[in-house]
Amino acid sequence: MRRRALLTAVGSLAAVGTAGGAVSGRVAARSQGDAFGPTGTLAIPGTQDTAVADDGETVFVATGDGFAVADVSDLASPELLAERRSIRADHEDGPLSGIWDVECSGSNVLVAGPAGPSQTDLQGAALFDVSTPDDPELVSFYEADHGVHNVALDGTTAYLTGSGRHDEPVVVVEMDDGGEAKKVTDWSPVDAADRLSMLDSNLRNCHDLTVDGERLYASYWETGTWVLDVSDPATPSTIARIGGRPLEELRNLPRSETRRALLNPPGNAHNAALNDDGLLAVSHEAFGEGVEGMGGVTLWDVSDLESGLVEGEEAVPTLDTARRRAILAPSAPDAESGKTLTTAHNCAFRGDRLYTSWYLDGVRAYDVADPASPGLLAGWADPSEANFFDAVPVAGGFVAPNLGVAEERGEPPQNAGLYTFTDPPADADTSPAATRTPVAVDASVTTTAPTTEETPATSTSVSTQAGTDTPRPSTAAATSNTTATTATDGTTGGSGPGFGAFTALAGGALATWRLLGGERSEE
Repeated sequence: MRRRALLTAVGSLAAVGTAGGAVSGRVAARSQGDAFGPTGTLAIPGTQDTAVADDGETVFVATGDGFAVADVSDLASPELLAERRSIRADHEDGPLSGIWDVECSGSNVLVAGPAGPSQTDLQGAALFDVSTPDDPELVSFYEADHGVHNVALDGTTAYLTGSGRHDEPVVVVEMDDGGEAKKVTDWSPVDAADRLSMLDSNLRNCHDLTVDGERLYASYWETGTWVLDVSDPATPSTIARIGGRPLEELRNLPRSETRRALLNPPGNAHNAALNDDGLLAVSHEAFGEGVEGMGGVTLWDVSDLESGLVEGEEAVPTLDTARRRAILAPSAPDAESGKTLTTAHNCAFRGDRLYTSWYLDGVRAYDVADPASPGLLAGWADPSEANFFDAVPVAGGFVAPNLGVAEERGEPPQNAGLYTFTDPPADADTSPAATRTPVAVDASVTTTAPTTEETPATSTSVSTQAGTDTPRPSTAAATSNTTATTATDGTTGGSGPGFGAFTALAGGALATWRLLGGERSEE
């Protein structure tokens, strides 16, 4: 792969669609010219997470109050096929609200909630048959006794986050047991290491789930990514812990420091994606100040996972940090340009390409054929218009759901909907991706924000005691979707972590509603 500076556009584009209305609709394609940017857009009020059908052309979009189905076979002209909102409106506590996540497996689609603050009391998950994409049919509904921030789906077996419970479990549900849904079991890190029950559950909240064959990757915030054997979904078992902060450090963390720890790196295991070569990408969502307070994406080699395990704390097998290949760095927040929230959010693979979303810093596609030396293929951002939740590959390109951006603080976001992008060609040039260099740190508790040091961009694998790394931005850490530049300290405007002036961060803009409202009491 040839490497040279690849300029990518940060365009100022006309607003598309409206948020808050009752109508979703198609918007005309944009002219890209020679610059990388959106190919098409589709207005969908309430846009959150997305999932893609096996055909690569049908996209399911969570909308807060349900989900929408879109046809993206023509990236320049995405089309709305169907919507299902007000799910279980017939329930005395319904309808289901706070639906931020959607997952697809074969002809099944799963939505669940509430992921955060909700307008109704109903909690649970709904399975739909989407064998006819323009006419989804409700198959079953599982009523839960907890919130559901995110889900994973394998056939009709659902994995739900047990959000709000003290043990923060993965809840396993068979969604089509003779047309009814039934809980099978649950699993929590507390099962693997009972002393974790003494840890503030905010620090080990179950944030996201990814199922890949017989393994489940559970993102447990400060405690890292936990890998489970789910070959028998009724008896999940621990395989390994990947990344995360030292458990002893977390147990000794003063309560006064809990919120700072939740909002700042290191830790913040938010989302996981895996490719066929055994490369695991873990995104770290963070809401601190400046570039050091934003999270990146760590690339781990999990091929032949067991051979890389060492005995970790609490006798939990832990992946040696020598298996860490690189950390893709966030850009520095910049209030003047409107990029006040530049942390990583969700990511997804297609082969050697990794697609990432960075909220107001847009979307980026990387070449990770050499994960120790990733290359930036393309990126696009317009913080006046787009606040991206996802970047998910589809046939011929990728889609990115836009949460929308408000013109004034407190107003509803505008432009919410689905954006489509055409993939860079197979022989596209890349520029060296901005990376952070992890370093070993003392496990003692610090009461200050992580130190930012500018060091040459490198891609080294440092073998340290598992879980004791703090990322340092490289000199290239402050890319703004153009060329790599020197990292600078940026500050976020507005009140609250990660909030910039006039930015509406709906739905998934903060990791959980617990982070929005501060620490919940531990009883």
